[in-house]
Amino acid sequence: EITRRIKLANNAYFSLLSVFRSKDIHRAIKTKLYKTMIRPVLYYGCEGWTLNKKEESVISSFKRKILRRIYGPIKENGIWRIRYNKELYKLYKEPEISVTIKERIPKKKLYSTTGGKRRAGKPRTRWIDAAEEDAKQLMGVRNWKSSTG
Repeated sequence: EITRRIKLANNAYFSLLSVFRSKDIHRAIKTKLYKTMIRPVLYYGCEGWTLNKKEESVISSFKRKILRRIYGPIKENGIWRIRYNKELYKLYKEPEISVTIKERIPKKKLYSTTGGKRRAGKPRTRWIDAAEEDAKQLMGVRNWKSSTG
């Protein structure tokens, strides 16, 4: 799934390559294009991903490839060189994918607890509790869920 997403994002990137190569278009516009046209393709369905180190590095190298194209090389002492990763990350701040996945609402809801205090007094009788009690009294079945089979 992750490699498929990277391929689709790469297709989106190559369809916009002429825009990213253009010197007439400002970096801010190119960055917005990346955020709105490429990044959503890459991260679609990321809530269900379980990432290992290799997959994280592949995703981050894909991001760096695009950012190097957007921000271009730098001239230092008359010699052109590509930007270092730290320079790219200073220019473009983006949340890390592993942090993004952990902070998504469905994931939070799945692992959250309701918290708070229980109301005073005896707990309310739930429907399932009444059904289990009836099954125990009428049929002599203790665990009716496993006996229905």
